[in-house]
Amino acid sequence: PQWDEVDEDMVEPQCDIIFLVDRSGSMRGDRIKYTRNALKILVHAIPPDSKFNIVSFGGRYTKLFDESSLYNDDSLTRASADVNDMSANYGGTDLKSPLQSILNENSDQDYP
Repeated sequence: PQWDEVDEDMVEPQCDIIFLVDRSGSMRGDRIKYTRNALKILVHAIPPDSKFNIVSFGGRYTKLFDESSLYNDDSLTRASADVNDMSANYGGTDLKSPLQSILNENSDQDYP
């Protein structure tokens, strides 16, 4: 496509990004290290005016925020600390529960 022909009024830069992170025991060692490194890059690349959340899973799951948070200095600081502390300490691998939780959340139409 010719990007110079895109009507900027039709582009909505804000979005809601959910990072789903495997922290099961099988992620020990280099795998969780590479995951942390990738997340550090991705979290800093979130478009302005967007929302995001980090959902970690294994035998259980946790969310960084109760619901997606606006991307700002405070949420970035909290996410960066969470990513730095990530380890493969969530036991088994239950992907169904976190996916159901994410898909059952009320979506914000302003953040596709």
